[in-house]
Amino acid sequence: MVALDVATGTKAFTFPTAASAGARDFGPVNLCLSPDGTKLALTSPSRLGVELFDPKTGHRLTSLPEQNGTVWFLAWSPDSQRLAVSRSSGDITIWNLKEVERVLAELGLKP
Repeated sequence: MVALDVATGTKAFTFPTAASAGARDFGPVNLCLSPDGTKLALTSPSRLGVELFDPKTGHRLTSLPEQNGTVWFLAWSPDSQRLAVSRSSGDITIWNLKEVERVLAELGLKP
């Protein structure tokens, strides 16, 4: 997936998708921009996980772990702090991103 600079039409950066990773194509890529515009949730190339990017720079912020079932839908909370992930298995996971960042920091990992 390519992000374009709207003003110039030039390529700003790219995001990895299943097709770019050589994975079998299972349908459209799921993506969802947070309400505050600071995070872009994008289905991982395997379609089993979710990766969070800074939409202004294209840098990956963090990757949420893969789980059973293909990611079907993504939805942000109004405050951009929680991300709901719906899967083909029927599971829905709600990620508290502040808590994810806290745990990563405790482990000495930079989100």
